[in-house]
Amino acid sequence: MRFVIVGTLAAAVHYVVGLFAFSVLGFGPSVSNIIGYACGFPVSYAGHRSWTFEETREPHRVALPRYAMVQLGSFLTNNVLLYLAVKFLPLPFWFILGAVLVIVAVLTFVTSKIWVFRS
Repeated sequence: MRFVIVGTLAAAVHYVVGLFAFSVLGFGPSVSNIIGYACGFPVSYAGHRSWTFEETREPHRVALPRYAMVQLGSFLTNNVLLYLAVKFLPLPFWFILGAVLVIVAVLTFVTSKIWVFRS
């Protein structure tokens, strides 16, 4: 449940910032997604490190690079899925972005639990 709460908060930051960059600032979908993702990353790491996986024995010097690698993989997956969905699905951007965030969150949980913040 903690993962869901922290993930939802980080995804909300990503989503709101990404949507703002797209709708208000006029950036394209990919750039908006990058900006949103960059803003959600510190929220995600701090929350998962200090609360979701508080029992971890991994020091920051181990956990942070691992988490960054997981997030890089998640980010690439996120961008590929977002690109393909925007290109091929006749759905609004707000829906596509939300759906992609949910899919990637599941993958991030699994890798965080078994590799990044193992206890």
